[in-house]
Parts: sequence; C-alpha cells; structure tokens
Amino acid sequence: DKTFGNWLSHRAGLYFPYDWLQTMGFYDWINMAFPTFVPDTPMYTYTMMGTNHRGWTATIFSPPNDLYPYKYQDWNDLESRVFWWHMTDFKVLPMVQLFQSLPQLFQMLTQASMNSISAQMRLQHLQRTHSTAKYWQESLLRALSD
Repeated sequence: DKTFGNWLSHRAGLYFPYDWLQTMGFYDWINMAFPTFVPDTPMYTYTMMGTNHRGWTATIFSPPNDLYPYKYQDWNDLESRVFWWHMTDFKVLPMVQLFQSLPQLFQMLTQASMNSISAQMRLQHLQRTHSTAKYWQESLLRALSD
C-alpha cells in the first residue's frame, strides 16, 4: 500500500537514493515530516537500476575544468560521485537522518525521538515554504514593475 496514510502509520522510513523509480517519494516523505533515514554514502549513486540510466545526457553545457572540475555525467569516476553526493538533497537537507552503518541506524531508530525529528522537519518545511514564497513574490513584483 503506497498511500500517504500508510506511510505515516510507520515511525520512520529508510530511503535508498536512486534505488527505485519513485525518486519523488523522498520529497513526499520530507514534506510530510516523516522521519527519513538515508545511507550516508555516494556509493548509492552507482546503482544500475532506477533513475540512474547511463545513456542519459546529464548536461548540455560543459564549463571549463578549472572552473568546475567534476562532471555530473562522469558516472564511473569516484571523486566525481563523492563531489556530487555532497550536493544532493539526500545529503544537505537538514533533518534527513544520515547513517554510516547498520548498527548506527539501529541505534538511531531506538534512541532518537521520531516525534522530535518530525516536529523539526515540519518547522524546516515551513521555513523553506516561506523563503520560496517570498522569493517568488519579490520576483513577480520586479517583473511587473519593469
């Protein structure tokens, strides 16, 4: 059952980046303030199934290497994968619960307050929504004033 109600009947979710085609499910979980646990490793960007099809053109512009040393389309370059992993929402969004091992995950699941994590996630969602609304309001006003 993939309904929102079913998801929220659980204490938390374990999300494996790029492992299945429901990439947007991650954003659903975050915006529902559903405590989300993600392995803290760029190795998941090497998955061969799901959303990482190797035939896709990742960019149409290639900036000079001295300006931008790592190319997103360099799927088999470890340094590039690590570089891009540190820019993913999985890694940078606050309150995503990152773990480096199964023992650490189990410890986090048993010791962390899921209600507290969820409350902090709701607050951060409101802050992101406010910031985004403010940006678009100011952009619209600038566009109308020209």
